Amino acid sequence: MAAAPSPRKTYSYMAKLAWEAWRYEEMVEFMEEVSAAADSEELELTADKRKLLFDAHGNVIQARCDSLRIISSMEKDEESGGNEDHVAIIRDYLSRIESELSNICEGISKHLDLRLNHPASSAKGEIETCVAELKIDDQRKNTTLTDIAPSPPRKKYMYMAKLAQNARRYDDIVEFMEKVIDAAGSEELTFLERRLLSVAYEKVMTQKRYALTVVSCKDEGDEEESGGNEDRVAVIRDYRSKIENEISNFCDGILELLDSCLILYASSGEVKAFYIKMKGDFRKYLDDVKARA
Repeated sequence: MAAAPSPRKTYSYMAKLAWEAWRYEEMVEFMEEVSAAADSEELELTADKRKLLFDAHGNVIQARCDSLRIISSMEKDEESGGNEDHVAIIRDYLSRIESELSNICEGISKHLDLRLNHPASSAKGEIETCVAELKIDDQRKNTTLTDIAPSPPRKKYMYMAKLAQNARRYDDIVEFMEKVIDAAGSEELTFLERRLLSVAYEKVMTQKRYALTVVSCKDEGDEEESGGNEDRVAVIRDYRSKIENEISNFCDGILELLDSCLILYASSGEVKAFYIKMKGDFRKYLDDVKARA
């Protein structure tokens, strides 16, 4: 019987799957496991694993830097227009993204210090520059605004959802739109709220379905089985199952929202038809996943 693959090899392969499926957050997670699995006799990562580690962090860092640039530009526009309530909301959201970015930079910097026993001064320098820029942003963020009344929750979260849309942070849009729904209570959502809700869920679902398609092709195509890599086949199927569960839970969430309040509180046939179509779409996505299982 062949020996089981080492955790390092397993997580390295999972990181490659995540790369192909455009799931960069998970790629970071898996590559950190690769680094952590290095034993005391072999602390240095191989060249291909170092590349995976830096590619993983590079993608998640770049995405957040892009978001910061977009939202910071919106902050300047709102500031010049004297919209202090919007500026306050923007700064709250910037703080959230800055905190995420700072944690990521500190994480990769720690790997450079403790795990990677090779010349990496250039990469480490770029990370340290990123952290320094965040500290400068903290000074800007702490500038005081004139005392203003907080925005009503529904208005606040709708504006945050628009910020997230501009920054292409679709998971955040889903989160904020669910808070809009909570704040609306028994009131019907406006046209713009319905549209943003639908866009957010469809975008997130598209990303998950793409990932499932990529991983499923590796499984159903028998690429690894034909090469006798049974261990890798098991890894692929575990990862595929994880994505399928994500899709099922995501679909269950929006279907519950539609049934429990959105369709219930729809006051016109047009609005009800919008929600029923949305329900049909996500029911189909859910059925597709169950059919694959």
